Amino acid sequence: MVANITEDTAVTADKFENFKLFAQYSAAAYCDVNNDSRLGNISCTTNQASACPSVESAAAETVLEFRNNADDTRGYIAADHTNSQVVLAFRGSQSIQNWVTNFKPGLINSNLCAGCKLHKGFSTAWEGVQQDIISVIKNMKQKYPSYKFIVTGHSLGGALATIAGAHLRKVENIPCDIYTYGSPRVGNDKFAELVSETVLGDTARITHLNDVVPLVPGPRLPIPRFYGYQHTSPEYWLFTGEATTTSYTRDDIKVCHGTDTNKCSGSFRFDRVQLLKGIEAHGYYFVKLGSCAARQGKDAGQDERWSDAELQALEKQLEDYMQRDN
Repeated sequence: MVANITEDTAVTADKFENFKLFAQYSAAAYCDVNNDSRLGNISCTTNQASACPSVESAAAETVLEFRNNADDTRGYIAADHTNSQVVLAFRGSQSIQNWVTNFKPGLINSNLCAGCKLHKGFSTAWEGVQQDIISVIKNMKQKYPSYKFIVTGHSLGGALATIAGAHLRKVENIPCDIYTYGSPRVGNDKFAELVSETVLGDTARITHLNDVVPLVPGPRLPIPRFYGYQHTSPEYWLFTGEATTTSYTRDDIKVCHGTDTNKCSGSFRFDRVQLLKGIEAHGYYFVKLGSCAARQGKDAGQDERWSDAELQALEKQLEDYMQRDN
């Protein structure tokens, strides 16, 4: 079991640059142009500034764009020849249909390791796109054996990235790094420990202030079907600034190790005001995640992923989670 400790040491410069770069790759997954099956250079340009300027300047190009209409799972695989890497990115929770997927109850058995269990909804979403993704990743590994392979995503996309990365390492024996932003818990302690191993790649779980999503499903909820959820380790917590802050330095990050730590973002407990701030913080990780949604018909004046009614329903559900996780 990974010990629950907090490190005060600074994040390395290279790792910090990766945090910023793969946040942009995660942001790009929200743009319809990057997951509509028409391959080409990644673009994030909206009616405001681009959410992925570093990705665009690298001329990263998609080699697979995928959508599973059954559960609205979307994303892409991109070749970044400037940085000699292949990036698999999953879109986060842009639609209420995604949130229905997020909160399907129950842990189910996984063949990734003895005793591994996964969130049923996340596992089902991964299985819906797994075959095409694995086929392309294997082909890219043969074509570019010296390239680094990265799996990334925000919110629900982070959950799917965690499962996909675990599969690539454990089943396909393909080394890959995993970078997630605002990811919920994905599975039980055995799965969390598997992903936290660094034999075939690093895992970085980035959180922002009091973002509510990393707190669900809770590890101690007194409902048998939820019991046992734990996070991957380590956690890199952006602990300064406001909910909408995107400009950070390495000094603004606290590192926590452990699959059940409450020393970083898990230290928050929510009243109604904090909950709404936590929902807002979920949309900002070095860039404004979901910026493309404004161009795609959402109201840029509020959280682009939910209507007022959806926000109220989500607030009520998250309040219920927080109360039962105390």
